[in-house]
Amino acid sequence: MKKFTLIFGFIFLVFWLNAQTPQTFSYQAVARNLAGDLIKNQNVSFRVSILQTSSSGSAVYRETHIASTNAYGLVMLKIGGGTVESGSFASISWGTDIYFLKIEMDPAGGSSYVLMGVTQFLSVPYALFAENTAHTPKEHYASFGAEGFIPMYPGMVLTYLYGVYISSGSSSNAYLRSPVNLPDGAEILEVKFYFVDNSTTYDIEGRFRRVALSSGGATNMATVSSTGASSSVTSYVDNTISGPIISNKDNYYDLFIDLKSQTQDNYLRVIGAAIKYRLLPD
Repeated sequence: MKKFTLIFGFIFLVFWLNAQTPQTFSYQAVARNLAGDLIKNQNVSFRVSILQTSSSGSAVYRETHIASTNAYGLVMLKIGGGTVESGSFASISWGTDIYFLKIEMDPAGGSSYVLMGVTQFLSVPYALFAENTAHTPKEHYASFGAEGFIPMYPGMVLTYLYGVYISSGSSSNAYLRSPVNLPDGAEILEVKFYFVDNSTTYDIEGRFRRVALSSGGATNMATVSSTGASSSVTSYVDNTISGPIISNKDNYYDLFIDLKSQTQDNYLRVIGAAIKYRLLPD
């Protein structure tokens, strides 16, 4: 078989497809043989690699293509849309490093690839980085002060002073709750309660709950419990959320606090709570 040594000229054209189509960019090239003659109307194969950091860096992504040149030796590829050999095009972190495009070709349409060249990306990564950033989920916080917690049973006397504590003198548990209104589809990442537990006998339990509208049945999505005696404010975190996606269609949500005794006065004190969540892209 006649062996080709190829001279390759190329142009980058970048465009974005619609939201239902994978991200790609166009690569246009003109194939010539050693004599400078165009390779016309012929199937050729390509191996495309994206190298990180330098022109000899490791390949973070590699794919292959089979395409046909036209009567002018012109061929166009959709980079990111070929047959993947390794890596993930969508996972490339364009904003954290520099990248290079390595092109290899077999003019016979097989897999005996000849290196055509390595070129650094310039404007392309910025477009890709902007696109990726726009679809990165953003984290948010919802905070709840102690004054927003409501006693669930009559007779409980709440004292508001640097948080909330119960001073009714009853020996029964004290239950408090605060409604939680978050956007539908939000993903809960972390629930944090702030307590003062200066009691050697009793603890405070905090829960983030999903309550079914149809039955009133509550499911604990996150639970924390205070430990030990300390006069300082301590945070208690649960980041292993059960069923973390908010669904407002059939449920409502609340923060529920159980002070195990009402006889502790300001030894058991509720300071507040915070929920960390993110909104997933549409």
